[in-house]
Amino acid sequence: MHCLAWTTIGAALTLTIAIPARAEAQDEAVPQTTPSQQAAPTSLTLARALEIGRQRSPQIRGARARAESAEANIDEQRANYYPTLSANLSANGAAVRDTQPTPPPSEGLFAFVNYTAAGTAATSVRWTLWDFGRTSGSVAAAEASHTSAAASQAGAELGVMSDVANAYVSYHYKEQLRDVTKATLTQREKLVVLAKGLIKAGLQPPLEEIRASARAEAARLQLATAEADVYDARAVLAALLSLDPGAPLRVAPPRLPRLDMDSALAMREAEHLPAVASATADHDARESAADAAQARYLPTISLSVDDYYRLTRSDKSDILLNTRQATAGLLVSVPIFDASIGPNLTGARAEASAAAATLEQTRRDVRTAAARAAFAVRTTAVALEHAKRSADGAAAVLQIVQARYIQGLSSPLELIDAESSDSDARIQRTQSELAHALAVVRLMVATGKKIVEEAP
Repeated sequence: MHCLAWTTIGAALTLTIAIPARAEAQDEAVPQTTPSQQAAPTSLTLARALEIGRQRSPQIRGARARAESAEANIDEQRANYYPTLSANLSANGAAVRDTQPTPPPSEGLFAFVNYTAAGTAATSVRWTLWDFGRTSGSVAAAEASHTSAAASQAGAELGVMSDVANAYVSYHYKEQLRDVTKATLTQREKLVVLAKGLIKAGLQPPLEEIRASARAEAARLQLATAEADVYDARAVLAALLSLDPGAPLRVAPPRLPRLDMDSALAMREAEHLPAVASATADHDARESAADAAQARYLPTISLSVDDYYRLTRSDKSDILLNTRQATAGLLVSVPIFDASIGPNLTGARAEASAAAATLEQTRRDVRTAAARAAFAVRTTAVALEHAKRSADGAAAVLQIVQARYIQGLSSPLELIDAESSDSDARIQRTQSELAHALAVVRLMVATGKKIVEEAP
């Protein structure tokens, strides 16, 4: 009986010892991509995803259109520096029927019709020579608005790149978590087989099979949850890239650079973000608009030149009668009472104050975000190192406990604890890798750095 039991145990031992090796090999193979997979046209890299996201983003197209509109507004405001020229051509005709008494000695009336035709050409020139800052303020406001719109466009591109990078990294590591869960399920299914062999050999009670099966079902539940997370992450990434969320999407592991930036440097770098430039330009635009509103209290000096030429011909005469007229005037317009100037100026100054407060808050926000991102990169890097060591240690302990369990030297609870610790350690390592990658992306965005990948 002892020899028979040992033969059964030996067969189970051969099967069990291979479990950690396979699980470890599968887990290690997940973040690695073979050269054939990297070269496959269906494989998406982070750099390519960023390029696609930039090209297909409606947010960037909208920001670009707003910048073009703001640029056109500059030319519209500058047009007030130049004179306006208008021309007018008109023609008219008239038929007049009249009745006159006949001269003596005859008596009576005679009727006649007089036809007249006329043509008129006129030109007019209007030019505002000086308005004491009204036009210059409007032009300065338009230029600052364009600068703000251009910075907003850069900010929109940075935001889209951040969304794409976060979605890409999340999708990749959600797939990694799914693979880890699959490895856990495979391992627990093999433990079910092992428990059946030990029960058959009379070395374990039937309860162990029930317990092992329950743990395998729990692993299947975790796998279903991980699959749902993968589908959700793929849908987010596909939406950002305008792809079909239901189609298979294979992504290559992101090769993010190593960053180690202290909080002070990160906050200084954040001062150059497009959000700060946009808020600064918007504040300048509001200040210029307030100057233009105040200039409405001052007079304007304008020049007007009008030219008039008219030709008239009557059917009773072969002579063309012409009339020429040219006038020029210098007009000084002084606002004496305009109830709209005061409220307009008050509103413009209030908007300038609001823009100043927005600028200060934007600076605070970006500096805070940069400092937190710098701290997150360091803390997640430390956590990742601990997670890796913990996963390696848990895998080694599981191998030892499995071997001792087969030999009857470890209890089932010890095996369950070792297997749970190994599964949790693998998950924590992948989650730590995800947290660190997201922290790196966050720091790049918070400091305005271009999201790039290291060379393979």
